Amino acid sequence: GRMDDPQGSLFAQLMRGMHDYKSGHMRAAAETLGSWLLEKEYHTSHVVDRFIAAASKAEMHRLCYEVLCKFVRIPAFKERIAGDLIRSAHHAGLHREAVQHYRDYATALPDMNVHQKAALSMIQVGLEREGEKILLRLFERITGKRYAPPSDAEFDALRKRYSGIEKSVAEKIIGEGVKIRVGQVGN
Repeated sequence: GRMDDPQGSLFAQLMRGMHDYKSGHMRAAAETLGSWLLEKEYHTSHVVDRFIAAASKAEMHRLCYEVLCKFVRIPAFKERIAGDLIRSAHHAGLHREAVQHYRDYATALPDMNVHQKAALSMIQVGLEREGEKILLRLFERITGKRYAPPSDAEFDALRKRYSGIEKSVAEKIIGEGVKIRVGQVGN
C-alpha cells in the first residue's frame, strides 16, 4: 500500500512515523511521532508506546520528556508513562524535573530502574540523603540483605590495597613517558 495519500490524508504524518518505526528509522520515527503527539489530539496508547520506544532507542530524551509531559496529565496515561517520564527527564539532564515527577508518581512505579534514575537525579540536585535511602532500599530488594557499610578496618585494608596499585600504575605511566593532555583523553 502507498504511504502518501495524494489528497493529503489527515493521518499521513502518523502513518509516516509508524512506517519509520517499523523500518527501524528510530530518529525519524521519534521526530515524526513526537510532533504528531504534540500537535494533534488523536492518539492511542499504541502510538504513544511506539514513540517512547523510538525516542528511547534514538536517545532523544528531551523530546520524549516534552511529549510525555502532555500525556502524564491524562488519567488514562498517567500510570502507563510515569516511569518513562522520569527516565527521560533524568537522561535529558533535567534532574529537578525528574525528582518532582518521582515525588508525584512514585507509588505508581513498579520498575526498579526508574527508582534508581530518580535517586541519581536526587543526588545531582543535592538531595543525597533522600537518593541514598532509595538506593539502599533497592540494594536490599535486589540482594535480600541489609546493606552494611564496610567497617573502618575493612575500609583501611581496601585503601592500602588500592594505594599500592595506584602508585604502580602512576610509575608505569611516567616510566613509559606517556603524557596525557587535557582534551586528548578518550579520542
